[in-house]
This record gives sequence, C-alpha cells and structure tokens, in this order.
Amino acid sequence: MKKIHVFILLFCTLTIAAQAQWTTMNSGTTDDLYAVRFSDEDNGLVCGENGTILKTTNGGINWVIVPCSTTTYLNSIAYTSATTAYIAGYDGTVLKSTDSGNSWISLNTGTFKHLTSVYFLDANTGFAAGESGEIIKTSDAGNTWTKINSGVSDYLHSIFFTSPDTGYMTGNAGAIIKTTNAGTTWSALNSGTTVGIYSLYFTNALNGFAVTYDGNILKTSNAGTTWTSQSLGGFLTPLTSVYFTDENNGYAVGVVGTINHTNNGGASWVQQTSGSVEVLQAVYFTNTIIGYAVGQGGTILKTINGGVTSVKDFSDEIINVYPNPASDAVYIGTENNIIYSVQMVTPNGQKVMEQNNIDEQKVQLNISDIKPGLYFLEIIGEQMYRKAIVVE
Repeated sequence: MKKIHVFILLFCTLTIAAQAQWTTMNSGTTDDLYAVRFSDEDNGLVCGENGTILKTTNGGINWVIVPCSTTTYLNSIAYTSATTAYIAGYDGTVLKSTDSGNSWISLNTGTFKHLTSVYFLDANTGFAAGESGEIIKTSDAGNTWTKINSGVSDYLHSIFFTSPDTGYMTGNAGAIIKTTNAGTTWSALNSGTTVGIYSLYFTNALNGFAVTYDGNILKTSNAGTTWTSQSLGGFLTPLTSVYFTDENNGYAVGVVGTINHTNNGGASWVQQTSGSVEVLQAVYFTNTIIGYAVGQGGTILKTINGGVTSVKDFSDEIINVYPNPASDAVYIGTENNIIYSVQMVTPNGQKVMEQNNIDEQKVQLNISDIKPGLYFLEIIGEQMYRKAIVVE
C-alpha cells in the first residue's frame, strides 16, 4: 500500500507542475534583459542593460553574471559554435567570446552607432545593424568590419538570412530591406505598415513573420514581396520578438508579459499565460517544447512544454498508448490530434528519451534500451497529455 500512495503523490505533483506553462527563473539581476540564445539545451546566454551578461550551464536553472568591459546596453546574441559567441550593443559595441561565454573581448567595429542586432551565417561571416540604418559586415570572424549602405536611415532592429545570399532586416517606420547578394546591396520592401518592426523570423525561403510595435504579426509567403497582417483577435499589445520552432509552431512576445502562440503556421494565434506583467523583449526555443523569454527587471521565463494551456488525462481524449506494460516498443496513436513531440520521464522528472518534430497522428518509440520501471509519457499536441507506462 505504501508504494501505491507514493505513486499517486508523484503523479499529482507532476500534473500540477505541468499546468504552470511558463515558470519564472531566478536571474540574479534586476537589469532589463534584451536577448537570449542557447548553443544547446543546457548552455545559454542572456544580455541586457548596464553591460549585463548572464550564463547558464544547466538549462536555465541557475544563472551567473559574467563580467565584461562595457556598461552599455547589450541587445543581441549570436552563436557560431558551442564555444564562440558574439554580442552587439550600443556605441558600436560587438563583444566576442571563444570560451563558451566565460570571458569577452571588445572588437573594433569602426562605428559608434548603437547596434541592436547581430547575426552570423557561419564561423566567419556576420552582420550587425542598428541606429540610422547602419550595417556592418565581417568576413573574418569579427577581426575586421566593413560598413554597407542599407539605403534607409531608420533604426534597424532585426536580421535574418534564409541562405548565404538572401537576407532581411527590419526596423522603424515599417522598414524591411532585402539582399540577394550576400549583403553587398539592399533594397526596400513594402511592409504595408509605418510602425516599427522589431523582429522577424523565416521558417523557409518563402515564409516569414515579423512583429510590430502596434501588436500586429505580418506574414509573407513569397520571400518578402508582400506582407499580410495575421489575425490575433482581442486587444493588441506591442510585440518585440518572434521565433518559430518549426514551420507550424511559433511564438511572439511583447509588453505586459504577452506570449502569443500559433500551431498552424500563423493562420491563427492564441495568447498563453506567462505569469508575468513585465515587458518581454526576446523569445528563444532550444527544441520544440523548451523555450525562454526574457525582459524587463531581470525577467527570465522558461517553459518545458511549449507553453501549452493545460494537461489532460487520457480519459478525456481518443489517444491510445500500447502495449502497457511494454518492453521493446510502445505505440502512440490519436484520431483527431497531431503529435508534435514525445518525451519519457522518470517519476522525479528526469528525461530519459525524447522524439521531436513528429507532426503525425501516430508514432512508435523504441524503448529497448530503457531500464525497467515506472515512467511517464509526456505528449505534446494542442495540449500536453500524460500517461503512466511500465517498462518491463
């Protein structure tokens, strides 16, 4: 009987924990934070005002402050490898680390303009952009930088390349510019808006999304030739950052703790509960379900289930898991839902396996290497579903 009581307690504890879609992490700072990036699921960086750089090596559970040589605003992060990263900021600042973010050197960029975005195509080729339409490019891993004529005088806020030749930047006054020759020249696109566009993300060569400070999400399906506003519904709040984990699932964050999610490629968006009222400045996911949002007052939020709205018991849905108990393989099938990802965890929450980017109604898991015992399957679809399973 004692074992049965322990099992019930663990199950209830896990169910309650999963209903908190986004969890506030202890950042150790009250400075505003503007960017977040990870090199893998464990190792990540956050930067912000007053030269703040934070580092985690355990998936955001703990953050340590990393000293650097500047006290200016740091606005954007780019990794080129597990050990090499760049941070761009005000006064022409570009910092570089070659030891996984433990130490930083300041690069000579040749500009004193405020830089708001940095983006690298590979280990050597990168761009930074910002104030007054300033664009600088490096072809030697940041050793030297060359100024490029953007053709605009507005602040540029975001950079994204869909190939080594084709890239986009967005900025104030509805600015969207595009290059098709690796950044040598840029041409203006018609965004259909005159308000600031703070972030953009492309899921492939044709489909891209941009978020505006009047709360709209713009989408292109023809590589930027035209842009249309997506339906959000309700009261629109200014949006600051957009990120997609695949062609269907995307997140857009903004003021008052706003987090919007789409699971159908932007056709519709649903607001998630962030638990925060702070301005969120950036969002990033390390896989399809683990993500982070950072912002005002040292805010760092984390989700481990894609920010889904609730956890449902299998009795409420037509989802089959068989056999159970299982030894070599387990099958998961659903008639009316798309399965995005599955992970198997121990009763204390330790992940033992996962399968991402499924996007099917049926999936087979190979569990032949899993030790015998009690586990939980956590299945991410429109919501998060959980099933206890015994491995023999």
